Amino acid sequence: EKISLGNIIDFSFTDTNTPSLNWNNRFSLILKELTEKDIGVLITIDEATLENKELTELVSVYQLLRRKNIKISLVLAGLPFNIDNLLNGKTISFLRRAVRYPIQTISDVDVASALKKTIEKNKKTITEDALALAVQEIRGFPYMLQLLGYSVYEEANGNEVINISHVAKGIDYAKEIFINSVLMSTYLDLSPRDRMFLFAMLHCPLPCTMKDIIKVTEKTSGYLSTYKTRLLKAGVIQELPGKRLMYAMPYFIEFLEKQTELDD
Repeated sequence: EKISLGNIIDFSFTDTNTPSLNWNNRFSLILKELTEKDIGVLITIDEATLENKELTELVSVYQLLRRKNIKISLVLAGLPFNIDNLLNGKTISFLRRAVRYPIQTISDVDVASALKKTIEKNKKTITEDALALAVQEIRGFPYMLQLLGYSVYEEANGNEVINISHVAKGIDYAKEIFINSVLMSTYLDLSPRDRMFLFAMLHCPLPCTMKDIIKVTEKTSGYLSTYKTRLLKAGVIQELPGKRLMYAMPYFIEFLEKQTELDD
C-alpha cells in the first residue's frame, strides 16, 4: 500500500506479518512505527457528517491513538449544520474538545482574486463581465465559491477563455446542487420553531433586528433568543454590526419563499 502526504512525504509499506489483524490494529502498528521514527501523520477529511460511519470509527481509533501519544492529528471540514450535528453526536463525543474554526464570509475582492488566480493557474483566462457575474452569485459563501468555480470550469470545457455564457450556465448547475444538497438539508434539519424564526425574517426589513422579529411573531425576546442562538451556531443566520440579523447562506431567501408557496 502507498500513502501520499501531499508535498511532505510519500512512503510505501508492505504488511506481511499481521494479515489477521483488522484495519485499525494494523493502522495503529504502522503509526506507532512512524512515531518511533519521529514522523507524524496529518489526516484531513472534507464534507464531514455524522452519517459517515467510517468517520465515526476513525475518530474512535484516533482518540485511542492520542492516548498512546502517537504523533497524529485530525482536521475535519464541513458545512456548519453538519459539524454542529457531528459535535453533538453521542457516538463520538470526544470531538467536542476539538478546536472549531468557523469560516466567515469571504469578501468580493478575495473571491474575485481566488477565481482569477485559479483559472490562470490552469492556463485559462476569464472575461471581466464573466468574473463580475460569478462574484455576484457566489455572495461570499465559501462552498459556493468552490461549487460555482468547478461548474464554470466544466462549462468552459476546452475553451481557453471563460466568458459570461459559461458562467451563466455554471450558475444554473451550481444553484441546483447548492439548493438540493445544502439548503434543503439545512431546512429539513431545523425544528418547526427554528423555521418560524426564519420565516419571520422574510417579513422584516433585512438585515433585521430582534425587535422586528418580535413584532412579526408576537413572541417575547427570551423565547426567540433560544432560536436565534441555535441558528447562529448552525451557521444559518449571521449577526451583522448593530446586532442586525441576516441569512448566512446565499439563495436562502428565494428558497424560503418557495417553501412558503409550497405550504400554501
